[in-house]
Amino acid sequence: MDLTNEVRGLLKIFGVRLPITVMHGSFDGVVRPLIEMDEVLTHALVPLLDARVVLYQHFLELDRRVKRAA
Repeated sequence: MDLTNEVRGLLKIFGVRLPITVMHGSFDGVVRPLIEMDEVLTHALVPLLDARVVLYQHFLELDRRVKRAA
């Protein structure tokens, strides 16, 4: 997802690099603890992380519906 790359890019600007192998479902759980101590990062990234979670939930629901219909 583009939001994932946006979050990674913003973290990189602040000197935080994520492992390449962070799985989609665990991305939020890896990033939030890293940013909670920095008010600027938290302010910038929490809305992106929240939007990413909602989009991913919608994707999973649509994927389930397509699989049921197939």
